[in-house]
Amino acid sequence: MKNSDERVQFIADYISAYEEKIKLLNINGLFDAAKLFELFAIEVGSLYFGQKLSNLNIETYTYPCVDLISADKQTYIQVSTVKDIPSKIKSTLENIRDSKRPELNTLTNIKFFVLNNDSVDKVKDYTGNDQIGRISFTKANDLITTKDILQKAMVDLEFQIALYELLKKETESIKDNSYKFQEAIENSKTVGLGNIDCKINNEYEIDRSEIITRIKTDNHKNISIQGEAGSGKSVLCKKIVEEEENLIYARAERFLEETDINDIWGFNIKQTLEYLNGKPVIFFIDSLEFIADSRTKLDLLCVLYEITKEYPSSKIITSCRTSD
Repeated sequence: MKNSDERVQFIADYISAYEEKIKLLNINGLFDAAKLFELFAIEVGSLYFGQKLSNLNIETYTYPCVDLISADKQTYIQVSTVKDIPSKIKSTLENIRDSKRPELNTLTNIKFFVLNNDSVDKVKDYTGNDQIGRISFTKANDLITTKDILQKAMVDLEFQIALYELLKKETESIKDNSYKFQEAIENSKTVGLGNIDCKINNEYEIDRSEIITRIKTDNHKNISIQGEAGSGKSVLCKKIVEEEENLIYARAERFLEETDINDIWGFNIKQTLEYLNGKPVIFFIDSLEFIADSRTKLDLLCVLYEITKEYPSSKIITSCRTSD
């Protein structure tokens, strides 16, 4: 079993300090650890169960009580990072029992995928007279902890190799996206917005507070600022977004230079929005007139709109000359 010890050690180190590892990979606290664990559970769980798992919240935004479903539609999985695992199991089973939601009427098999901690020892079976509702739960069959994942990796070489490759890839992916996303934010604020001069003749600034307040109050997902050359479109956009924590800026010329939307800022947009788990992000694309005559580059811009459409807290603001 060549390199097996090294792989198992890497897997053990990764799993035993999962949350700490996530924090270390993202020193700025941008990404949501619980969401990352859910994504971890989808990929690792697919290896563990031998069939693909998918996120139920894609089908129903707030799917009750459970998070994942197996490809054969027979197994539902609750993913959790809570410290009190026994209480989580009991409350979930009770919520399913008491729920009036039609999605849960046929649910008969639920498993729990959790970070291992001392409370696991207190988990009890819910069968026979102790069964809660119509779902039978046994700790041996229905509770999967990160410790179980490690134990399987120690005895199943095929699983070990696949898990090792997955975790190595995920580690680099999270780290890479975190650093490049943070770099893109810093450049957007210092260089992008910094190059937009709000003063006329370096002397005075037009009061745009009324229209800025109105636009912010309307809180539309996508905003288009249009006007003639020199009318202050870019300045207005800057004033709308300059206080945003997660701001991503680009002039439209960048779309002429790339063929992949992820190459414009250097990070994977969809993956990063998924990691952020609902934290607001605003994309500011300045001077769309520079790509008005390029169908291909307009299509690239449309890719950005399509990606952000899946994430309600992400927004796009653009400026463009009226004639274009």
